[in-house]
Amino acid sequence: EFPTYFFKLSESKYEDVREGDRKVRLQVDFVDVARKYGEFIFNGDSIPFDTRESTLVIDLSTDAVEGNNAIKVKPQKTMEIRELRVDLVR
Repeated sequence: EFPTYFFKLSESKYEDVREGDRKVRLQVDFVDVARKYGEFIFNGDSIPFDTRESTLVIDLSTDAVEGNNAIKVKPQKTMEIRELRVDLVR
């Protein structure tokens, strides 16, 4: 089983996202530039990825909900993540 990470969006922050004033941005920093592929499961929806970059940025705004949000990382092969962050950006 793969780990699941959670974050909360308050009512006011969710309204900012819904109205398009802010975006929910996932940023994943990897340890190396080798090929990494698999999927993120965000609130039950699959977001595939396939990259050789050391940083991957994905907009999660359309599937974000008020309250608890969940992200699961399901790689197709072992990979190392240096940092996984979710930010609200303008």
